Amino acid sequence: MKPDSYIDETNAAMLRDDHTIKVTPTAGQMQLVFDSGSRSDFKLAQFHMHAPSEHTFDGKSLDLELHFVHTYLDGSLGAVIAVMFDREKGGNGNNLFIDQLNGIFGERTSLTG
Repeated sequence: MKPDSYIDETNAAMLRDDHTIKVTPTAGQMQLVFDSGSRSDFKLAQFHMHAPSEHTFDGKSLDLELHFVHTYLDGSLGAVIAVMFDREKGGNGNNLFIDQLNGIFGERTSLTG
């Protein structure tokens, strides 16, 4: 499957608390074309992060877990895609994404150690 089109809108609301950041876009949608040729329209309902990760792997939490929550246009749940961040496997060099999140979270909830 591949994204066929994406309508981008940049307006979004951001909610921050002690353990997560949640971003809810106010508009935007995409259409996926599946291998069978069928198409489905989705919208990004929200994305949020957990630091450390919400899920564990072999009993170990990772540095960050990012969830992209998609719904069908009627509002029913379509899919949740998780992206994991791990400095141990991914390297411990500077990471602009993590640096920017640290700027949002501040020193009280550092994502880099």
